[in-house]
Amino acid sequence: AIVAAAGEEMPMPQDQGVIDFQSIGRVSTPAGDREQVIVVVATRDRIDSLVGVARRAGLKPVGIDLEAFALLRALLPPPGVLDSGSVDTPAQLVCHVGGDVTNVIVSVDRQCHFMRLVGFGGRHLTAAVAESTGLDASQSEALKIAVGLIGEVPEGVDPGLAANARHALALAARPLATEIGRSIEYYYSQARTRAIDRLVLSGGTSLCIGLDRYLAQALEIPVELGDPLQALDSATLLPAESIARSAVAIGLAIDVPEAA
Repeated sequence: AIVAAAGEEMPMPQDQGVIDFQSIGRVSTPAGDREQVIVVVATRDRIDSLVGVARRAGLKPVGIDLEAFALLRALLPPPGVLDSGSVDTPAQLVCHVGGDVTNVIVSVDRQCHFMRLVGFGGRHLTAAVAESTGLDASQSEALKIAVGLIGEVPEGVDPGLAANARHALALAARPLATEIGRSIEYYYSQARTRAIDRLVLSGGTSLCIGLDRYLAQALEIPVELGDPLQALDSATLLPAESIARSAVAIGLAIDVPEAA
């Protein structure tokens, strides 16, 4: 019944898509108890392409997983035993800012309740610094990470150059805050939502100093930097930049997804 209903909402012919779903719990409504589900739809050509690559590499695919689900496993603790499924359990917002896109995910007890891709990434910030300072892309990327939005100017960096970069970053980060805010508003517009009590920020762009505080002020919500290593049993010698970018890979490796 879920597949049939979802097929009517697909932005493609049903025979060209692959549908899967995951239950996120039962709720009481005036019409009686209802099951809430998250429905995922992908084009069949995209799935076949990914599966084909794995098979040509001599691997046996056992399932297709989503980046959003992987991020939740890597960045959020396992669901609590005592309050699992409680209507009082707050939601958390996870924002993974990659190079070109940002994953915006609302989760309750590590279950994805809402997910949206925003066309904004670290390259937009780097481009803004380059336009403001006249530096090339690699120099602008290094300056972005070095000076960020706040803090003392690092030794060896021209204060005027740093001021220009920070002004550019502050302006360029506005669309990210705006789109995250719109995602929060859309989530709250749905029935039976939970209060979001924090935002977990990850991705390579989270290394831009002060971006967490910028988003906290713009969105009026506590923001913390995610640590994908919290899900691992042993320490790693990876540099901070690699750790920040590794949340998806770590999440995919934590649990084997059910066959789809």
